[in-house]
Amino acid sequence: MSSKDDKLIESLEGLTETFKDFSERSVMVRSGRNLGIFFLRGVMYGLGILFAIAIVIPVLVWFFQWIEWVPLIGDFVSDILQRMEGAALY
Repeated sequence: MSSKDDKLIESLEGLTETFKDFSERSVMVRSGRNLGIFFLRGVMYGLGILFAIAIVIPVLVWFFQWIEWVPLIGDFVSDILQRMEGAALY
């Protein structure tokens, strides 16, 4: 083999090592970034559930209490509201 071939092989081996190092580092960086993204995603999921429980459900219950033309649902919701008001007094 000529010296040009040896230099080419040496250059390719060096390039291969560089890519191996780069891929290992990028996986570590992406893992940390993914951890942060998953953490924020979980926080937002928890806040969404809290929002639904604290605001949306009471608004829906309040809205459904006005449905008196459906006796079963209207009575059921009215009963729930009376129990909630009774529990709030204690």
